[in-house]
Amino acid sequence: LRPGGRGIAVIGEFTRMIAGRYYELAFRAMRKADPRALVVGDRLPLYYDQNAVLAQKGFVDVLSTNYNVDCEDGWVAPYYFEGLGQLSGAPVIVSEYFFAADENRSGNVNNGHLMHVRTQEERTRGAAAAMENFASFPNVAGVHWFQFSDESTGGRSDGEDFNMGLVDIHDKPYELLTEAFARVNARVPEIH
Repeated sequence: LRPGGRGIAVIGEFTRMIAGRYYELAFRAMRKADPRALVVGDRLPLYYDQNAVLAQKGFVDVLSTNYNVDCEDGWVAPYYFEGLGQLSGAPVIVSEYFFAADENRSGNVNNGHLMHVRTQEERTRGAAAAMENFASFPNVAGVHWFQFSDESTGGRSDGEDFNMGLVDIHDKPYELLTEAFARVNARVPEIH
């Protein structure tokens, strides 16, 4: 890792070798236990290691990744999903995405860098647009909203305190959001 050295290339190749062996062993064990089982890759972070993705090639049926939308209008980066497709050739499941709003019924303060907007109307527009954007990528096979209910007032034990739910902490739906998803989800096959 000295200046001018090829240390980072060596680390990348080592990552690919170790991860490749791991995915090969896991794939073979799963296929032996159940030849029809869906083999899902590890949930990739937003800034994934391309060597880890390359190592999964041929050993997973679908890649899994979180995707933190960072634009209020729900824009989703095409290069992210195009890159995953080129590296792996496998379909992708977005295992987690959300939008939060400062205006919420659970008292969430939306601390930190994660996506949040001012109102529930803005939240609804951005979340629905993001779903349409995900659906427009041919290699995205599914999208999972995180999470069903808002985080408790005061947040989790790690300090995260976000309005991420389809319902508030009293189990009351955010009607604008759930109605928008009902409309968008009905159109997803046509968009895809």
